[in-house]
Amino acid sequence: MRRGLLLTLCLALPGCWRFKDCSEWPFMSAGEYWAMVRNPGGHGVLESRDEYVCLYIQPEEEREFYRVDRKVLTRAVQEESYRLVVQRNIARLKKELARGRIGSMRTLEDYTGLYFDDPEQWIHWWEENHERLRLAPDGRHVIVGP
Repeated sequence: MRRGLLLTLCLALPGCWRFKDCSEWPFMSAGEYWAMVRNPGGHGVLESRDEYVCLYIQPEEEREFYRVDRKVLTRAVQEESYRLVVQRNIARLKKELARGRIGSMRTLEDYTGLYFDDPEQWIHWWEENHERLRLAPDGRHVIVGP
């Protein structure tokens, strides 16, 4: 707790973080990283090094500091992370459909760039295309590839 408080105080001062070695900060997974950067605010990159990216996230109470191994920040890992998010949301949608209670399809829309009114359309789309999902050239969502 004390270390975190001192680090937070230091990082509140302009430029202070530059003198901190983030090599001992906990690792954030590539999946968590790609999900985080999709959402604006609440995080920031403090430093980008050859081996890793040093960053913070700002939950409600105090900043948390992490590093991400640069070797895992590839388009292939980003594509797989996005595909897994879509897969989990399709599974959730199937369960909700079976219960007769449909929640939001916003995440599916965000990760695919598609808009379907009916949950069954999403499920059909997934069943037809899940093996061909690729990361779009702009890296913002997955698209159906060849």
